[in-house]
Amino acid sequence: MLAAVTVGEFDQEEAVRLLQLGMACSNPNPGERQPSMVDTVKIIGKSLPPPDVTPSKPPMVWPP
Repeated sequence: MLAAVTVGEFDQEEAVRLLQLGMACSNPNPGERQPSMVDTVKIIGKSLPPPDVTPSKPPMVWPP
């Protein structure tokens, strides 16, 4: 759950959506990173829903 750490209000649903997007884009396995930049812009603009993110940490892949 997110906690308000700054002064003012924020949209909790938007914060969760953008965190999910960031987690999907930073997967350590390059082959599993999603979405494309086109879809990323659409997700930020709320034209697409955020990608599903697994609740567990993805395995580290080396070399990338």
